[in-house]
Amino acid sequence: MGGTILENTAKIYWDTLPTEDPNIILTGGAPGSDGSEDRDYGAVEENEIFDQNTDDAQDTERVVINANSISGVVYVDLDLSGDFSAGDTFIPGVTLTLTGTDLNGNTINRTTTTDINGSYTFTNVSAGTYAVTETQPTLYVDALETAGTPFGGVVSNAVNSNDITNIVIPEQQSQAGIDYNFGEVQSASISGIVYVDVDASQTYSSGDIGIEGVVVTLTGTDAASQPVSLTTVTGIGGVYVFVGLRPGTYTITENQPSGYLDGVDTAGTLGGDVVVPDSDTIENIDVTAGDNGIDYNFGELRPSSLSGFVYHDANNNGTFNPGEAPIAGVTVALSGTDYLGNVVSASVLTDASGAYHFNALLPGEYVITETQPTAYLDGKDTIGTPGGSPGNDVFTNINLSENFNGVNNNFGELVPATLRGFVYVDADNDGIFDAGETPLAGVEVVLTGTDDLGGVNLTAFTDATGAYIFNDLRPGSYVLNETQPVTPAFPIDYLDGKETVGSTGGTVNNTTDSNTIGNIFLVSGNQSVGNNFGELIPSTLAGTVYEDLNNNGAIDSGENGIPDVIVRLTGTDDRGNTIDTTTTVTTDANGNYLFTGLRPGQYVITETQPATYLDGKDTIGTPGGTTGNDVFSNVNVTSGTVGVNNNFGELPPSSISGFVYNDSNNDGVYDTPGEAPIPSVSVKLTGTDDLGNAVELFATTDGTGAYSFTNLRPGDYVIEETQPAGFLDGIDTPGTNGASLGLLNDRIAVSFSIANNNSTDNNFGELRPSSISGHVFIDANNDGVHDLLEVPVPGVEIRLTGIDDLGNVVSLVTTTNFLGHYEFTNLRPGAYVLTEVQPEQLLDGKDSLGTQGGIALNDRFTFTLTENVNGTENDFGELRPASISGYVYDDRNNNGVLEPGEPGIPGVTILITGVDDLGNAVSRTTVTNALGQFLFDRLRPGTYNLFEVQPAGYNDGIDTAGTKGGTVGNDFIGSIVLDQGDNAELYLFGEHRIIIPPKPKPPGPSPDDGDGDEPIPFAFDAFNNFSIRPDSFRAPGLFQLPSESLRFPVLPLAPIYTGSANPGATLVVELYGAYGSRVGHTTVLADAGGNWIANFPSSTLLDTPTSVRVTQTNVPYAFGSGLGKNLRVYYAPVGLNPGQFVSLSSDVGQTFSEGAPLLGGLDLSNPLQLGAAKYGSEMLPAGGVASGY
Repeated sequence: MGGTILENTAKIYWDTLPTEDPNIILTGGAPGSDGSEDRDYGAVEENEIFDQNTDDAQDTERVVINANSISGVVYVDLDLSGDFSAGDTFIPGVTLTLTGTDLNGNTINRTTTTDINGSYTFTNVSAGTYAVTETQPTLYVDALETAGTPFGGVVSNAVNSNDITNIVIPEQQSQAGIDYNFGEVQSASISGIVYVDVDASQTYSSGDIGIEGVVVTLTGTDAASQPVSLTTVTGIGGVYVFVGLRPGTYTITENQPSGYLDGVDTAGTLGGDVVVPDSDTIENIDVTAGDNGIDYNFGELRPSSLSGFVYHDANNNGTFNPGEAPIAGVTVALSGTDYLGNVVSASVLTDASGAYHFNALLPGEYVITETQPTAYLDGKDTIGTPGGSPGNDVFTNINLSENFNGVNNNFGELVPATLRGFVYVDADNDGIFDAGETPLAGVEVVLTGTDDLGGVNLTAFTDATGAYIFNDLRPGSYVLNETQPVTPAFPIDYLDGKETVGSTGGTVNNTTDSNTIGNIFLVSGNQSVGNNFGELIPSTLAGTVYEDLNNNGAIDSGENGIPDVIVRLTGTDDRGNTIDTTTTVTTDANGNYLFTGLRPGQYVITETQPATYLDGKDTIGTPGGTTGNDVFSNVNVTSGTVGVNNNFGELPPSSISGFVYNDSNNDGVYDTPGEAPIPSVSVKLTGTDDLGNAVELFATTDGTGAYSFTNLRPGDYVIEETQPAGFLDGIDTPGTNGASLGLLNDRIAVSFSIANNNSTDNNFGELRPSSISGHVFIDANNDGVHDLLEVPVPGVEIRLTGIDDLGNVVSLVTTTNFLGHYEFTNLRPGAYVLTEVQPEQLLDGKDSLGTQGGIALNDRFTFTLTENVNGTENDFGELRPASISGYVYDDRNNNGVLEPGEPGIPGVTILITGVDDLGNAVSRTTVTNALGQFLFDRLRPGTYNLFEVQPAGYNDGIDTAGTKGGTVGNDFIGSIVLDQGDNAELYLFGEHRIIIPPKPKPPGPSPDDGDGDEPIPFAFDAFNNFSIRPDSFRAPGLFQLPSESLRFPVLPLAPIYTGSANPGATLVVELYGAYGSRVGHTTVLADAGGNWIANFPSSTLLDTPTSVRVTQTNVPYAFGSGLGKNLRVYYAPVGLNPGQFVSLSSDVGQTFSEGAPLLGGLDLSNPLQLGAAKYGSEMLPAGGVASGY
């Protein structure tokens, strides 16, 4: 029994522990308080002595004794309910351990054992957190644990958890924890065998063989709803067992062992469902406590097979002998019923060895059926193992047991004999069907004789290859008879040729027209080939007598035959008969002749020369021979010879003609009507004819320009023209059979070896010359037209270049005369470029293309000339240059008039912009000279604007338009209209010098004392527009825009601000964000010209700026135009070049043009559209109001 003493630690002594009220008063020698306080004296045990000190004084202390306990039972939970209920039995002798930590941090580890009633108790347990652990009793399986009362706890129902944890006993209590129970159940098991079902009895019986090493898996859910998954492997005899099972529902699955066929699986003593087919699974096995389920068996079978061969049984003895050929690709089918009653149906093809196999067979009764292979006759079939009943191409009643390999179930086949050959045209009459000899289709061949089964009478016809065949012949003696091919079944009557005995022998008689091959003996599988019948085709000889116009010995398109010419045939045929035909043939209307019905032999063909023709070339055709004058000899004709093209060529006389003409379009073609002939031109013909005679003939063109040379023999000729006066040499065009002689001008070569070849249109073209002309003039009205009174420009260089029709490069130069006129004459057709060299002191004007047409470019015309074209009015207009000049001066009386004593201001930049008469934008700058003068010369007609860059040190004065007028603005004179030759003068920009009395000021901003020299605050929006709030002029600090006018920034991340101030002034530039905080600042100095710039790289900014403050610190900041420049706004109006900007710098709206180098980094490709295209920063004008804001 234990307890807790409050406050101090001491030992007490008592005889008997209190059993009722735990709060007792102990007296002893311990010093302490008066008992009104509870003090912790620590843990006390029975028979301990309490003695705080050594004196005998008695102190009263109040002590709390904790008398806690934990108890329960270990029992057999028969119904696995987790409750110790009626019928459950006790388990004595079970060890239980209490572990944990009390509230004082002491480690607790105590052990007890259940008594005969299965009960256990841990007494005297102090406050703390504990666990009770059961040592698992043998012969039992862990069931459910129960956390008792009143302390509770945590249990796990996993198998073999055996723990009740997190038992928390509170402080200052004495309670009994009860029903900390541990349930157990009797262990169950399931076992079985994986075996070879040798006798296929579908049950495990004597003689069956166990299979070791098979994986078996148990899965399911026990009665505690815990998942179960166990695996084992069969041992000796194929036995497996799962032990230590809780009650539950289970499934057993076998991994199908390799090399076995799935057999019948059997549910054992506890029942269950066998899942079929081929699942190897027994499910729904319900197990209760203590069950030992056996005979959960998995049957397997060793596979059986049936095999054999299909082969050529060459000796027809029913045995597959060495040397006999296998037959591959034959279909063999297996049918029947296996031992389970399943219908079996399978088929295979024999392999290259003729073998077939049916593997992985279950025991059963089977039938093997062979599909008769094509190209074979049925032979003898031989049944092998395990036996059965043979039939024609079938084995039945094959009873196959487990693990039996049936072999040599063989099917013998016979190769049928064939007899074949050809009927063909034996072109060389040698009795051999040679490559290239023609087969005869549709010829009847009859086979008669006797085979081993009786008489034979068959008929076949030759196919397109001339082949015939008799298939599926059995052994026997045969005779072949050919029916002679003749009309009308065939286009001609063939002559009987030679018969040839085939590969299996036989007899023929080629001395007569027998058409028979006899005594052919065939055996099984004999292939008798080459039993051929040769035939002969009657021959013909033919040819043509014709006009060989090109004298090439060949009949070409357009060459005509010569009718009524006599041709004769003589010779000897293949049988030695002499052919001396006195009857001749005569060529028909097309000049053709023909000899038909000829037998093989040697022949001679002779032509009688026709009158009115010259003897030409004779060309022997097929089948060849020897060519003589008008005769072909040694013409050898064989069977089927079709002799053709044995031709006799003849020649009629020829001629040469043509024209001489004016080829007005220079195309080398005599176009009629339209182009004029040139009469009386001399033409000469020279050359050599085909007989080697020299030829020289003359002709003169008639009124049609024609000439002609007739009665010519074939030969090589040259036609030569004498060039007619008044013409340029044109294109000479060879006619038929003609050819140009290239560099030999006015000559055409004609070569032909012909008769009656009329070479026409050998034509000589001539050309009339062309010209180009025009003027160079001052185009007073700038309309591009040469008006009557407009001034000519003499001495201007004009160039003509190009390539003429002959490919010659043309390069000519002339100058205009005193009338400004120029001309190029005697020009050939061609492509030309006419170019004016721009005269000095004049501006380029408008050019006018002339009458010949073409393309007008600046000072250049491109065009094409044809024959006899006179291109005029190719005029080049020029313009006198205009100018604008004036002064920038110190207008001391500020009256806008340049007067004596008012000096010019040198070095001032003047910008001119505008658009000239060609639509070109103009933008030029100049600087006034020492006298303040400026000049823009060589200006085209147009409208111009002048801008002055305000000179430093001057206040803006009065600007005055000059002699050509214009619109005056601030430092701007615009809309100046110039015509050619105008000299606009006296454009004046008046200025007056600034005189600033010195007034020293301390650096930095100063308070507002009302003298006007205080810093002027003003603000910018996101577009760099700004405004000033008047009531802020006297207020120190930053001016902010009103919220309705403030625009948040969309521009720059690296802003640039620029403007003008007094030279040498110090300016403080400060940027502020949307919430008034300063996000960047810098100090800059105005240069000698008063210009300044402030750059803010993005890396220096703390936030996006929305306003700026600029303070000029050392001189007064004036609003009037008389005391220095204020900040500017830059624009890029239409017509200005990139980089040039107009600056608005005063309240009177005057503008001037200047470069904007300070804005060079801005993006000119995407300007803001604020009326004008803004590129720069808008700063404060002199009037104090931002423009455009």
